[in-house]
Formats: sequence, structure tokens, C-alpha cells
Amino acid sequence: MAWIGALGAVTVAGVGAAAGFVGLVTGALPLDVGVGRRTRPLGPQSVDIAAPREVVFDVIASRI
Repeated sequence: MAWIGALGAVTVAGVGAAAGFVGLVTGALPLDVGVGRRTRPLGPQSVDIAAPREVVFDVIASRI
């Protein structure tokens, strides 16, 4: 009868491992190890434009 308990434990472990694998493959369970990413501080981005305001406005307005 002890083998029934061991068989049940192995079955539960196998089902858990399969569910974990499916979760990782489908993206439902993301695993973030923090490799391959870079972080940048958030904040306003500014660009210096060497043109008169009217020209910049006209160019932007013509694109919309």
C-alpha cells in the first residue's frame, strides 16, 4: 500500500511539472531572470531643433 502513496506523489509532481512547463511556454507564467534588459530613467525627452518655430509648426501640421 505504500507504493500507492508514492505513485500518487509522483503523479502530482508530474502534473505540476507539466502545468509549469505549459505555463512557461504559453507565457501565462513568466519567468523573469533579469538578463538581457536595460533600464532607462523615465522623464521628459527634449530635442533641440535649429529652425524657426513657424517652420517646425508648419512641418508638423502638414504631417497630420
